[in-house]
Amino acid sequence: MISRLPLFLLTLICSQASLGCVLHDSRSEAIYRLNLTAAECRTIEYIDGRIISIRLGYPLAKAVDHSWKGEVIELQLYYVSDHYDLGALINDETFLRHDEEYDVYRVFNEEKYVFHGSDSAHVIVSKVGHTWFAQRMQKGVLIIYQYNEKHNKLKEMDEFIRHFVEPILAHRD
Repeated sequence: MISRLPLFLLTLICSQASLGCVLHDSRSEAIYRLNLTAAECRTIEYIDGRIISIRLGYPLAKAVDHSWKGEVIELQLYYVSDHYDLGALINDETFLRHDEEYDVYRVFNEEKYVFHGSDSAHVIVSKVGHTWFAQRMQKGVLIIYQYNEKHNKLKEMDEFIRHFVEPILAHRD
């Protein structure tokens, strides 16, 4: 049964005796380490080399599997190049207004709410259907997360994500 598991998952299972998850990208030879419990390691999905997908239980603040019956924030960690520019489309030409705590920009007919997180990182949030779609950089990793529209305190949700991600991002070898 174990022999059918992808190589990255075998690496993940073997590393559970140590602290966290170890994911090996055989194409780039990169190794990604996440400080999660063994149970949380089993819930993450490793997609296409540099993308790690996590279902985050809210307000539990733990990685959960698909059997979780509570609210979920879909979270993805993207290991991007050093030249990645999160705010490339946000500029003076796309600025619309300052709204309470956010600067609002119009990019491709979509309003983007931009603010600085508590760690001074740029955070860009937009409304997608009945959800909020947010992006931020943290420790050189692009963090993308999506959550229910009823949570309209964008800065509070960003702080929730930042506090979850900060201790789990060990490093990339």
